Amino acid sequence: MTITLSPYRNRAGYRRGRVHVPFAVAALAALTVAAACGSGGEPAAPQMRLSAADASPPGLVHFSGTWGRHGAALTIDSTGHGEASWRTYEWCSPATTGPCDDLRGHEIISGGHARLTINDVRGRDATAVLSDSTDPTLVGPVTLTLGDNDDLDVTGLGRFCGPAAPVGWCGA
Repeated sequence: MTITLSPYRNRAGYRRGRVHVPFAVAALAALTVAAACGSGGEPAAPQMRLSAADASPPGLVHFSGTWGRHGAALTIDSTGHGEASWRTYEWCSPATTGPCDDLRGHEIISGGHARLTINDVRGRDATAVLSDSTDPTLVGPVTLTLGDNDDLDVTGLGRFCGPAAPVGWCGA
């Protein structure tokens, strides 16, 4: 049995679609609420209150993690430093002069790479700098924007998806 709760908030703290909660988790939540009630069935006073800081726009934590799409990945750590890799769809050969994908055994090694450093976060947007890229046209300032579907748009690199993004949202 599954109970559907709607809406819920994605990792950026913004409302989005539905979440399905297994019955056991829902039952545990109901027992927890019942245990918190006083003898008259009224809920007990809350033990934790939200501070003004909790109501602030999402910060760096909402950008950190592993993001992906067909042929590309972006990983951002909790300090705002990250690395991107992507397929160039150009196989390495003696005639190749630029970045290229390589095949080692049965594994495709992506030829596109860049480092990323987030400088500032304002709500759903972050400013960052791409550096050390195999594509010199990408080096410089970029904007990262959190979407409503657990996705992240990065200037020059496109859309990346988190684990809760809809299937196919970021490619095959």
